[in-house]
Amino acid sequence: MKKETVFSSHFSALTALFILGNGVMVLPVKGADEYSFLGYLISIAIAFLLYFAVIPVANRLFADNKSGNLRAYKKILLTIIYLFTAVLAVLYAAETFLSFISFASTVLLKSYPKWVAVLIFLAVIAFFLLRRQEDFLKFTLLAFCFTAAVIVFFFIASVKNLDFNNIVILNIPNFKELLPQIKTYALNPVLPTLLMAVYGNIVFKKSRPKETFWGLGLGFTLLAMCILNSVLLFGAHFAAALDYPYASAVSTVTIGRLFTRLDGFSYFVYFASALAKIIVCLFITRSMLKKANKLKCKD
Repeated sequence: MKKETVFSSHFSALTALFILGNGVMVLPVKGADEYSFLGYLISIAIAFLLYFAVIPVANRLFADNKSGNLRAYKKILLTIIYLFTAVLAVLYAAETFLSFISFASTVLLKSYPKWVAVLIFLAVIAFFLLRRQEDFLKFTLLAFCFTAAVIVFFFIASVKNLDFNNIVILNIPNFKELLPQIKTYALNPVLPTLLMAVYGNIVFKKSRPKETFWGLGLGFTLLAMCILNSVLLFGAHFAAALDYPYASAVSTVTIGRLFTRLDGFSYFVYFASALAKIIVCLFITRSMLKKANKLKCKD
């Protein structure tokens, strides 16, 4: 990138979409209870603390400033870190891909064989992987604007049917009761979000705390609205029993007698969020393998 200010809003938008990822489809997961949303709020605090604690480490490890004069043990250590990051990223990409394909074949393209959804989504992923990151960032900004508008619209349109008593906590839970809920959100989306610090260093040559702060805030807020949409409508236990809680929640939104299937607008949300997370993860995987190979070639 030419300047630090270039693509600032794009990076925030990408961070927000990355957080939504496949979580917008599957959260809250089975096992969620009345403490689920409290666990989510605590996980947000953990995410901010972890991310900004990781930034100095990410700047040191992943910025493209490694010379060929490193000692052998440092090269080995860096290679292990790069390969571990690559494996982690590809696992997150695979998880998100499978979540979207399962959703698409069940909801979007239920009249078609699953391989149709696989081929279409793979073609889109390949298209963006072969493009410059600048092009991908431009797409994510537009995708985020539409995604945010759709999520806010469905939340407002659902308000009259939402029961806020579903998140009221009558008894303060102990840590043992709360831990399973925190763990759920720590695994997704908190831990995967740390990869955005790696992505920032690869594309912009350093992490971008200000843009990331806004991206984290927007992403976690939008995901909170999606979780609340299902929890406040169905209750935590029933929402968690559904395969796709948010999709089920927005499918109940109607406006008059003419507009009875507005949930079609939400399909882009699942697509754009999953695509953003997958592309970032695969881009990181490719970059980490290149870095590891570069260190090997300098031996």
